[in-house]
Amino acid sequence: MLVVNGKKYYSVKEAASLSGVAPRTLQRWISGGQLSDFLFPFRTPKGQVLYRLEPPEPSDRQDVRGDYVLPEEGGGEA
Repeated sequence: MLVVNGKKYYSVKEAASLSGVAPRTLQRWISGGQLSDFLFPFRTPKGQVLYRLEPPEPSDRQDVRGDYVLPEEGGGEA
């Protein structure tokens, strides 16, 4: 888990563990749009996708493709 500005971001493996399912199952659900109301993807500067359980806020930045970008300032690993 990564904490940035007080918000928690999870890898697919971590989110799957919290959900009690295999990572591949969670990836299928995400790809199928079944979790779009529960898990919100954010890209890191290196292109990794992390998921937040809180919906995006107006202050969350989007890139030119419309993907949400993980904030770089503050926070740290927990």
